[in-house]
Amino acid sequence: QVKGLESQFGTLLFGRLPRGLDLTEAGLSYLPKVHESITRFAAVTEEIFGQGHLKVLTVRVSLVFFTHWLSWRLPLFQERQPNIRLRVTSNIWVGDSSVTDVEADLEIRYGHGNWSGLRAERLTWDTLLPVCAPGLLPPKAPLSAPTDLAQHKLL
Repeated sequence: QVKGLESQFGTLLFGRLPRGLDLTEAGLSYLPKVHESITRFAAVTEEIFGQGHLKVLTVRVSLVFFTHWLSWRLPLFQERQPNIRLRVTSNIWVGDSSVTDVEADLEIRYGHGNWSGLRAERLTWDTLLPVCAPGLLPPKAPLSAPTDLAQHKLL
């Protein structure tokens, strides 16, 4: 089977030793992806055929929101919903925020909730405001109104 795989790829994955095999550079490069695929395969198999057939809820959320808000609430969620396994995916949205490139049962986004094709519900009443150390403000561009932010580099 190893020879057949190497023949199909056109490269050696293993060096033959007197008492075993040793991974070649190509084999070492291939190993992490194979391991990742097997791990994902095992997870999907457990979801579909595993004990208890737990429901999986996939939530897509920004890493900052997950770290500072959602993660603190997960233990209570798991206590109240023991038959639901939560899968959290993180992403940084670039460009059109109405496009979803990761399958998720729900997304937590920052904004006013005007995303076509999606139903939005408010989760928090947080207010965001820009802050910086006073020493970072250049004297030629003071901040006295929100429109002044356009004169500065923002993270």
